[in-house]
Amino acid sequence: MRLKSALAALIVLLPITVWIYGRDVSPQPAAQTPATHDNLLADLGIEPSQERTPAPAFLLNDSDGNVVRLDDLRGKVVLLNFWATWCPPCRLEMPSLEALHTQLGPRGLAVLAVATRDNAGDVRSFFNEHRLSFPALLDPGAHTYGVYEIWSLPTTFVIDKRGYLVGKVVGHRDWTSEQSKDFFLHLLGGSTYIFKS
Repeated sequence: MRLKSALAALIVLLPITVWIYGRDVSPQPAAQTPATHDNLLADLGIEPSQERTPAPAFLLNDSDGNVVRLDDLRGKVVLLNFWATWCPPCRLEMPSLEALHTQLGPRGLAVLAVATRDNAGDVRSFFNEHRLSFPALLDPGAHTYGVYEIWSLPTTFVIDKRGYLVGKVVGHRDWTSEQSKDFFLHLLGGSTYIFKS
């Protein structure tokens, strides 16, 4: 009797088991979600500013003696890089800053390299040797370095068109990735990404 009951149960369950295991249960791709501002900052290794803080103003001479004021760049997105000629990771980063400057400078991106505890001659020689065309500013006494509370070189700040800090990066980066360029295009007003408000 038990054998007949077991066979009957098997006959009933077999088609259900075949149906369950015969279905396509392969994982479905996750729905694409739009990149958010915070996600993109994280992907690029940019530490976001926690508060809506204006970038500290400064007035520095460039390596040719011209005065550069941060306030004069309002309306542009500023990539403010603190570096030194004697800093190997800083030197490694410079070609990608030049590429970004060349590509997005005409669209309103200002790349500024603040040389910390360097002299004008060394900075000029370095820029000439590496054919760098963005401004090299001099901070020989590290005053601006201190105002921005920097503890390591290179350190780079992203400043929006209204003069507010977007975030910072400690350490060198390759600024030439498509994602990086699109992030700056977002700040400049022409991104293909969708960001949360």
